Amino acid sequence: MIGCDLMKPPPAPSRRSLIAGVGLGAGVALGLGVAPSATKALPAGDAELVAIGERLEVVLAELSSRIDVQQFRIATAHDAAKRDPAWASASPAQRGDLLSRYEGLHGVDDDDADIEAPGLELDALRRRSEAITATTWAGLRTKALFVAHAHGPLNEDASELASLLRDLGALSAA
Repeated sequence: MIGCDLMKPPPAPSRRSLIAGVGLGAGVALGLGVAPSATKALPAGDAELVAIGERLEVVLAELSSRIDVQQFRIATAHDAAKRDPAWASASPAQRGDLLSRYEGLHGVDDDDADIEAPGLELDALRRRSEAITATTWAGLRTKALFVAHAHGPLNEDASELASLLRDLGALSAA
């Protein structure tokens, strides 16, 4: 994380982001959320997609919370390291060591700031969602959620978008 600028503003939205936003916005506007009792009436694949979408929202909230905690701790640790009297005369390698020591002291790698576990779960949910063909708007909503999340400034993988558009085309043709 040393030298990583996570606080800079995101670039202008890409074409993919706009497509994802339109799809997600339309889904929200149409009230595509599905009540738990209504998932029983859905085809098995779409019911699974709805369940994945519910879990996705929980995982994204957890990931966001952990990122916020981690960024705050990194900033605090780096500020403290730079106030250390040894900072001024330290070589780049020594400064790296100071930063690492202060990050440890400020809990940057503590469990409540660890983003690996939710990140891995998010990836597993994404891969499972891509493998299921949405046949209803309720199932398609989950795919739109993944597209909206994935096509931000940090990820240019188009697989979620391709999966969403494939299913949208099939659903529209039916």
